[in-house]
Amino acid sequence: MRMRFILFISCLALIFSTSGFSCTLFKNKEAQRETQKQIILNYWRVFDEPDAVNGVIAEYQKVHPNVSIMVRKLTFEEYEQKLVDAFAEDKGPDLFSIHNTWVDKYRTKILPMPKKLRVGFLVEKGAIKKIVVPEIVELDSYTPKDIRNVFVPAVAEDVLRVEANEEKIFGVPFSVDALSMFYNPDLFNSASVADAPKDWITEFPDAVKKLTIINPETEELLQAGAAFGSATNVQRAPDIIASLMMQRGARMAEGGSVKLDEMPPNVKDQSILPSLDALRYYTDFAFNQSALRTWDESYPDSFEAFSQGRAAIFFGYSYHAAQLRNRFPQLKFRVAPLPQINSTRPVTTANYWIETVSKKSPNSEYAWDFLKFAATGGNEITSSDGKKTFVHHVQSYLTRSEKPTALRSLIQTQKQNENLNPFVSQLLFAKNWYHGKSPQVMEKALQDMITEGLTVKGGPEELGRLSGIIGRTKQIIQAEY
Repeated sequence: MRMRFILFISCLALIFSTSGFSCTLFKNKEAQRETQKQIILNYWRVFDEPDAVNGVIAEYQKVHPNVSIMVRKLTFEEYEQKLVDAFAEDKGPDLFSIHNTWVDKYRTKILPMPKKLRVGFLVEKGAIKKIVVPEIVELDSYTPKDIRNVFVPAVAEDVLRVEANEEKIFGVPFSVDALSMFYNPDLFNSASVADAPKDWITEFPDAVKKLTIINPETEELLQAGAAFGSATNVQRAPDIIASLMMQRGARMAEGGSVKLDEMPPNVKDQSILPSLDALRYYTDFAFNQSALRTWDESYPDSFEAFSQGRAAIFFGYSYHAAQLRNRFPQLKFRVAPLPQINSTRPVTTANYWIETVSKKSPNSEYAWDFLKFAATGGNEITSSDGKKTFVHHVQSYLTRSEKPTALRSLIQTQKQNENLNPFVSQLLFAKNWYHGKSPQVMEKALQDMITEGLTVKGGPEELGRLSGIIGRTKQIIQAEY
């Protein structure tokens, strides 16, 4: 009897093994274990409130109920120090945000996106009766081509790096911002300036002259036409001067080398360096002997001056718009794209945060899977009239934070939003030129360049001295590139 039982069990085992039933059973158990395993992803972010990404996290947890994503918001002032300290103690987050100029600075801390992501999740199956079953699936990640095709152009330049002769992805953004021009419509009307200036050559200087009010007896600046021309009291002055340089044709950096002091071969006017020309132009507006004088280093911070109605024009990003609406609800302001030198070759500066994964994360595949899901994933929605629309998960974040998109596919949709239109309309030509290891050194070097440039204004030696300043600035930035 015992012998018959053993033979019976052996036959069953043979049937299971040859039929694939045992393999399926094993896979089901493995998938069940994987989807029941509690996974915690610690996520550090800056500026946004933690609940800004709650909508995306909730969608992710519908198919990954065992994954908890703990979001921690830190202030910009404390963020980097806490991040460095945490990594040093092996207590760093799984996911963290970095500024788009910080990729090379944190490159050794980042795990590039793997080509495949093996994760467990719950899948709804059944044509008639729907059931939810656990599965382990190996998913394709992004490719560098995906990054170039899906996101706005600045993203590929910032997140792709070559390692071992292969392009790798070091992060993805949820949003991309573009430097824009804020203006006070009431002050424009009072000065008979009908429209926001579109070019630097004629419209901007003409508008600024009309908007600037100077006491003729004391030469005191009573109203600034624009917060423009210095570094010490102009927010994002490095971005403004860099935009001017790029618009004039300067090759800011190429092939791992800073080229601020080099004459590009494709520039028509070879008599003056584009970077030098931009510096001379910018500082003219804060030079007290210039006919264009509209700004003063004794003035308050540019954002504060604009919010107080003491400056008619201010240059900033969409986060500045949110700050103005929250802090100064009575202030009337509008936003326009950054003025250009050549409308057929527009350039502005891209400024945004990139989401990435720590090299030491024990759950890096889930961390990257979440970022892929959040940045470009979504659901196809069918309306009552049968029309199908793809809704990205990231749209809940963009709506809550009111930020411009990083996705090409959402640009036209966001252009319908009056508050976002000026920023979104520039995304296809917004760029970041700096890809070095010390962005703080770069920013300070550009700020010092502007400040020193103001001290050498006037006289026959101005161009030579400005040229020397450009050269020294290049050396400082190159040393840390």
